[in-house]
Formats: sequence, structure tokens, C-alpha cells
Amino acid sequence: MDFTKFVAMLMQQGLYFTTAENFSDPFEGAIGLADRETIWDNYYLDFFRQAVTTAPPGYTPPKLSDQEVEAEAHRLLKSIKATSTHVRKSLVNCWHENDDESEVLWQLYSPPSETGLAIQSTVGNLWEAASNSDQAIVGRVHYLDFRKRYASIQSERIFCKRQSLSHEREIRIVLQNDRNEPSNGQVLKCELRNLIDGIVISPFAPSWFVDVLNSTIAKFGFEFDIRPSSINDEPFF
Repeated sequence: MDFTKFVAMLMQQGLYFTTAENFSDPFEGAIGLADRETIWDNYYLDFFRQAVTTAPPGYTPPKLSDQEVEAEAHRLLKSIKATSTHVRKSLVNCWHENDDESEVLWQLYSPPSETGLAIQSTVGNLWEAASNSDQAIVGRVHYLDFRKRYASIQSERIFCKRQSLSHEREIRIVLQNDRNEPSNGQVLKCELRNLIDGIVISPFAPSWFVDVLNSTIAKFGFEFDIRPSSINDEPFF
């Protein structure tokens, strides 16, 4: 993250969550590719036609005409598609799962023109932080080839992304958003001393940034293990 976001974390004493629709990826919360929507629609229309004409044991349903069956199937399809868009309102906090640094992610999230850092933690620490909310879910993102597969119609598809983003190796914490009055962002309070195992300084940060970072952390009453990026290690020939 960039330095300003880290300072905000220290000030807010917690993790900031934003809605999935605020991310740059247009596929956040998507079920599939637009050019495969008709196939998906037809599958569920067949499912709903079968459902409205098949009664549970011991129950005799009213006789429906073909037109009524078709109208009800389309109504049910429209209903689930209307409610499914709320998944993009989910509140998300994202992490990269790796034992080592990723130069690609440094370039994306803390490019050479900025001062940045990476927070090092564990999944166990994330679970502990998430336990401060009874609605939080911690999970690994699954990367799908949407040319061949669809994501679930259920809310867990917030953990599905395109295969082309698999380099992110993402773990995310997800909070449910209020359906009637959704917020655009939220802070989940947590004990940062327990969450943060260490801090890695961006390989592109200037030398003076170390003193600024240490001073800022001390002013907020924290003390963390800080180390330089291994990407700056020098080779020999």
C-alpha cells in the first residue's frame, strides 16, 4: 500500500473495507461472460419451469397453462438476477498470499513514483481480526476461466475472479453490506499489534523514507519489525 493508506490504518486502528464495485476489475461479483449469458439464462429457465410444474409429495398444485409456466419461470429468473447485483456491494479487504515478495504487485500497488510498504501477516491473524465482526468471512480467491465456467449464483462468488488475475494470489476478508442502506466503505477495528507481523519497505522507496516510517509508527504508539525489500538484494557475477 502507499504510505498515506498506512497512516490512515494507524489512525483508524483497523482495516478499511471498500465495496467490490469500487475496484477496477469489472468482473467483481460477476456470474460469467456477457456472451454466455443466454446459455446461463436458458439453463435456469428450464430449472424454474421444472420447479413450478413439480409439486412436493402430498401437494396438488393448481394447473398452470404453458403461458403461465413460462411467465413464472421468467419472473423467477428476473428475481435472482436483480438480487444478485447486491454482491458487488460487499465490503472487501484484500491480501496477497505468498511466502515471498511479488515484484509485479510492488509495481501495481507501490510504483517507483510513490513511497510504499507491505504489511506482513498470517491467515490466523486475519481470522483473529475478522472475529471482531460476526459477519466477516476470510477466504482464498478462486480464479476461473469464464469462457468455460460460471461463478455461483450465491454470494460466495465474491471470492471468484478471472484466471488472468491469478498472479494476485488473493485472500480477502468480506463483510456483508446493508441491503437497504449500503455504505461505500467501513473500518473494522482490530488490534494492529496482533495483526501485523512485520513491515517491508518498497524496493522503490528513497532512503529517507525509513526514518519517516519509523517516526510515524512511534508517534502512534506502535513498534513493528521493519525490513528492506529482498528485491533490492544485489547479485554477483
